[in-house]
Amino acid sequence: MKKEINTEASLISFFSEKLLCIVEFFLKIVKKLEHVGNRFSFFRKLYCNLFYKKMIERELELAELNQTGRILHIGSGPLPLTAIILAENGYDVTGIDNDPKAITVAQDLITELGLDSKIDFKLIEGMEVEVSDFDLILFSLHVIPKKEIVKEVLCQLQEGQRLIYRNPNGLLELLYPKLEPAEVTELPTGEVKQSFGKQSVVITKKSVKK
Repeated sequence: MKKEINTEASLISFFSEKLLCIVEFFLKIVKKLEHVGNRFSFFRKLYCNLFYKKMIERELELAELNQTGRILHIGSGPLPLTAIILAENGYDVTGIDNDPKAITVAQDLITELGLDSKIDFKLIEGMEVEVSDFDLILFSLHVIPKKEIVKEVLCQLQEGQRLIYRNPNGLLELLYPKLEPAEVTELPTGEVKQSFGKQSVVITKKSVKK
């Protein structure tokens, strides 16, 4: 019996490691595509219209955030389309990433687009970020380890602040870990299904009625 348990545990560990390798490989491909999008405006606009514009519109509706709100985007990457769209809609955005090259090329693009006054970037790990200055904290789909970083941000969340993270649906669940809201919080949540196998989850820290 003990041998069977050990074998099962070894298999789980083996497949978990293989899945992590697949996810990391896929993320490298996505990052390379984003670097291409950063260099070529046609690809960037196509990528933006296909995958981001409608998604962000729905997320803003879900968060009920006014245009004076400040937004922190965790995992902004080399092609910061989320930050760009938010800035074009009047929001002030700070994007963070742990990849120095991604920060550099993203900043160059923002300067080229004339959005320096609306967007800034910081090189920092998600677990080290401080969120008190922001009204909305938004997570990219590819953030890893998502559960741990979401929990860390939730520990800092103050009354009126909101957190949105993107979840995979369907086939994307084979490539990205899915995080159920109940795994990290008992706070009120909302969800909206997005196109191309994504889902956005909002968590709001509301005042406690006395």
